[in-house]
Amino acid sequence: MKVGKLFRRSILASAVATAAVTVTPAFAADENYDGDLKKIYIMHTGDLHGDLDTHPNARDDATGVLEGGLARAATVIKKLKKDHAGKIVWGHTGDTIQGSAIATYTQGKALVDVWDALAPDVFATGNWEYVYGLYRYQQLFGAEGDIRPIAPTEYSSMFMKPMDPSGQVYQGFNAKNAIMSDQNGEKRRWRTIAANAYYNGENPGPGVNTKAAGEYFTDPYYVQNVNGIRVGFLGCTTNRGPQVVSSNVTKGVTFTNCMGDVKFPQNKPIQWTSDDHPNRNKAKEVSVTNPAGAEVAPWGSTVGYQTVPEIVKFTEILRAAKDSDTKYINSQTGAPYKGEGVDLVVLMSEAGIPESVWNAEHAVMPEGVRFPEVVLSSDTHERTRQPVVVTNKDGNKTVVVEEGEDGMQVGLIELEFANGKLAGWDWTRYDIDETVAPDAEIADLIEDAKAPFMSAVAGGDWTEGDEFVNPFNGYTLTKPLDFQMASTQIVLERNRFSYEHEKDNLKMPADIEGTLHDVYTDAFRALTNADVGALRGFRYNNTIMPGPVTIDDVYHSLTIGAMVASGEIPSSPEAEAADVDGDGKGCFIGSVEVNHKKNDCHYMAWPRSLVQEMELSGNGTQQSNVPGWSGGWFFNYSGVNFDLDVYKPNFNKYGKGLRSRVTNVKLVNPKTGEAITDGSVGSLPPMVSYASYYYDADWNRINRNQVTSADKCAAWPSRSCADDKNMFILA
Repeated sequence: MKVGKLFRRSILASAVATAAVTVTPAFAADENYDGDLKKIYIMHTGDLHGDLDTHPNARDDATGVLEGGLARAATVIKKLKKDHAGKIVWGHTGDTIQGSAIATYTQGKALVDVWDALAPDVFATGNWEYVYGLYRYQQLFGAEGDIRPIAPTEYSSMFMKPMDPSGQVYQGFNAKNAIMSDQNGEKRRWRTIAANAYYNGENPGPGVNTKAAGEYFTDPYYVQNVNGIRVGFLGCTTNRGPQVVSSNVTKGVTFTNCMGDVKFPQNKPIQWTSDDHPNRNKAKEVSVTNPAGAEVAPWGSTVGYQTVPEIVKFTEILRAAKDSDTKYINSQTGAPYKGEGVDLVVLMSEAGIPESVWNAEHAVMPEGVRFPEVVLSSDTHERTRQPVVVTNKDGNKTVVVEEGEDGMQVGLIELEFANGKLAGWDWTRYDIDETVAPDAEIADLIEDAKAPFMSAVAGGDWTEGDEFVNPFNGYTLTKPLDFQMASTQIVLERNRFSYEHEKDNLKMPADIEGTLHDVYTDAFRALTNADVGALRGFRYNNTIMPGPVTIDDVYHSLTIGAMVASGEIPSSPEAEAADVDGDGKGCFIGSVEVNHKKNDCHYMAWPRSLVQEMELSGNGTQQSNVPGWSGGWFFNYSGVNFDLDVYKPNFNKYGKGLRSRVTNVKLVNPKTGEAITDGSVGSLPPMVSYASYYYDADWNRINRNQVTSADKCAAWPSRSCADDKNMFILA
């Protein structure tokens, strides 16, 4: 393998940092080709996360200038499309419509309006595309007929009140370019694809027109002819959904990991319409007899969770001879899928770069069918400085790239074909920062999108009385987003590299901790007078530099629209074994004999104690089995110290172990840092007051910890019931 040197290239009137990487031997070509060479270009963007503007970076890779920004990225995108007209195809991967105040308050419309002016050729959605509910998803990315008008009487049963209940797919200002026909003749924004999202048989709520259980939520793939080369794009969306927001946000749809397995318990089992459903992998299903309760499938069971591995299935379909019958049945038509005869398969994966690499290394493909040559990855917000070249099990090579977050990088793969066979490739990285001139059209659209939310000082037209309602929690925004709500004397971030650990300079390896999350957990604990403040390990690349902190800054660093609540939870598995809440029931998880039989409060993978939550966070971020990762980084805490050994084995969440990675847990005085408890097993009080985010839609849980049992609050949703049960909620 040879790697080209870094160099700079002039684009328009601006300097755009680029890097070229050439790895010609990665693909085998016909050595006897007759000189018929063709080139195509695949451009890639992803993980915009609602960010419209450039932003600072304080990590070790900082260049001293602001990075990202959609108007600046648009300059590069338009230039590349012009330079390679007729030979270029643009693949965009999620997450796009969540991550900022403007995205939240418009339920994604602001980002869609801007990106529609550029209109990607094909789009693989991310987990946050679903955050406003399935109705809004179909409104933005569905086809005509996917939704129907919603009556006002139905609003109360929806996860989120829709901004537009008309039942119309949102066309936007640039409908001709933004809404494109797919291979089935339907029109979907940016030709949205996802092979691993299924209707599961549950009612997805008002307005969404469902198909039968086991049917695809959207088209699995898209094929485009690019300069005479037939390219198949296979989409893999989230494998978990934005369940942090609500257990019901994606009700009615189940996601697999695109290799045939459902990893997260938030996904309900698919209620297959028949034993021989073409998408079902019944041979892998296992049934057990000791159920844990009505909310989950039988413990240990895989019934309803197993599908035919999507990457394997659709790669074989895409590569099969054009119009030939494949062994796979199209469940909608009852006929075999027809081969697509593509020359190249591009996997658009929202699994994140670690799992994308893992799949390329470990996937077992049918004989004669090779794994996709290219993976356009998203979700983990990594910026590949050079591609990851993976060797498949059969010795072939796959190129994996990811473009960071917030428009900080555009990638371009140049592919050369000889007699229809891939012969070699180059990759060029375009770093987007303030040295790149913003595109005027996109800059104007961004200004229009921001204007209602910004004061005149910031170039907006906010006036007193302009109010917007947060769709997640009903909070009314009464100040412009540029309003200064605080200030900081230190850098607030959680995006450093694992080797950045300078305690005296407040540099922390962000996989474990960061100053930004520390501030939030301190605030949660202090505002509610709780023992412990906690926050999930969100990993954003945004940084707040010393100086003013605006409302916009806060929304872009904590964008899930939550309220804050505190309530009492068991401190440890030992405490959980006892009847600490006085309801006559214990929730003991330490004995195999009683585990999962009549236990109606220990739900699969839901934390039931503070220590268990810590252990589950370790399971999701520190284990060697990459497909077991759950996204994000380790939880952050205030008011508690503990020792973490990342090399220990997984905590067994089904009750065969009490501790693994986490030891010496002790409550501390957050002001002095002095220990309140000594850290030995049993030294913690049975119950601790715990403060974190909260949603009305999950009225009995604080940050997934169940604090009020269903038999105490029969109504749903019932915030008043939660209040009555000693939960303290801050709107």
